[in-house]
Amino acid sequence: MPAPNFGANGAAYRNHSLWVVNSDTASIIQIPIERDGSAGKPSTFVQYPLLGYPDDDNFDACGNLWVGDIGNGNLVRVSPEGVPEIMITAAQFNGFYWPTNPSLASATWALRFLSPEQIRAL
Repeated sequence: MPAPNFGANGAAYRNHSLWVVNSDTASIIQIPIERDGSAGKPSTFVQYPLLGYPDDDNFDACGNLWVGDIGNGNLVRVSPEGVPEIMITAAQFNGFYWPTNPSLASATWALRFLSPEQIRAL
């Protein structure tokens, strides 16, 4: 695991706010962006042990925030209401370790890279 006091370790932008992952406190901080482009007052969106040691984040089209937990090898989804849920663990998929910077794409885009056999298996 990275050294303690790493602090901010990833950010995503949505709805006029910057959502910053803080690895040390297992939290996500929301920083509103004001009309003039300055930062508003930060607030804790979610702080929960289930986030583990979060490393980077990205939003999906439904407003869920996906966070890589490099400490436990989990991929965590945080609902728009701030409820975290482990979606994938290292134990489920051999070799799924140190997930970071989850990137999301539309199903149409992803299907372009799958073979017909892989698509049928879905």
